[in-house]
Amino acid sequence: MLSEASASQRTRLCRTRMHFDLTDEQKQFEDAVERLLTDKLSGNILTRDEAVPGLAAAMDEALKSLAVPAILVPEAESGLGMGLLTLAVAGEALGRHAAPTSAIRSAVGAWAIASYGDSTLKARWLEPLLAGDAKVGFAFSETSDHWNPDEWRASLRDSRANKRCIEGAADADLFIVGVEEGLCLVARDAAELHASEYPPLDTSRPHAGAMLEMADAKPLGGRAAAWRLYDALMILAAIDAAGAGRAALDMSVEYAKTRVQFGRPIGSFQAIKHALANMAVDIEPVRFFCWYAAHAWDVSAPEAPWSAALAKAHATDVAVKTARAAVEAHGGIGYTWEYPLHLLLKRAMHDRMVLSSPTQLRARAASLPRPLT
Repeated sequence: MLSEASASQRTRLCRTRMHFDLTDEQKQFEDAVERLLTDKLSGNILTRDEAVPGLAAAMDEALKSLAVPAILVPEAESGLGMGLLTLAVAGEALGRHAAPTSAIRSAVGAWAIASYGDSTLKARWLEPLLAGDAKVGFAFSETSDHWNPDEWRASLRDSRANKRCIEGAADADLFIVGVEEGLCLVARDAAELHASEYPPLDTSRPHAGAMLEMADAKPLGGRAAAWRLYDALMILAAIDAAGAGRAALDMSVEYAKTRVQFGRPIGSFQAIKHALANMAVDIEPVRFFCWYAAHAWDVSAPEAPWSAALAKAHATDVAVKTARAAVEAHGGIGYTWEYPLHLLLKRAMHDRMVLSSPTQLRARAASLPRPLT
């Protein structure tokens, strides 16, 4: 039986969880990011591949004005110290707009160097990353289904390491590389890029492989650092997918209100109503799961790795399911290149494929500590 004090503590904990929400400051930041993206994208989602590089550069500059690259770094290291939850707010908005940018990667890379780098690495890289003037690529994957730190086989003892599927590799100034020992940093001039065998599914996030000279690698952190970085990236992929899925639902609702068949909006038909309701029930709770995972990471809760793995698995699965249902709800126009819905589906599918599959992540979660119930 619980003591009176233990019961009281448990009640307070439950109440805290029941009322968990963004702070007023985070909500204001969310509004600012949304306004910026809406303004820069003119309310439309990119539909043409050739426009991606120019739009990515414009988005990077715009997000610098909101200091997005500095969000995660502690104030003691000249950052904003606002935590992963605040960065996730920006990530969700980027997913909603399918916006190409390196700002999120810069923010996480700056945090990794501020947290685990020595004075030399900080002096060389921290300031340009915080200012958004340097870009980072995360070199983790070595085969199609091996992403997490337990699967890294490259080593600091090797002369070279071959990594694949590095998002933003072509523009990266430095690479944070996953090795058996943990993490290391390799500068761009010690990397030889090679084009991916396949074009990217999500053209807003092009990728390439790289052959990295390990003789020039600088140790950055051990296994614990590697997993903490990996968990942060999984949470950001999850919230990005959640944003894309929610945008797909919103587009479907608007389309159902305006598309007329047999003399009335298709949203009045029971089949469409049920489809939209099912999509809403699936996707709406996902952002809160991602928020909790980000909060758990921020406070280094024991269940943080469990939450990160399940958030990535669940959010990306649901986002892909919702986006596919949205394409069906749109009928023929949903399958056309000119209509932007396909970008949201590809965004969610990309998030699902990278950083381990949902099946692998659920297997990992099964072996990790779970939150109190």
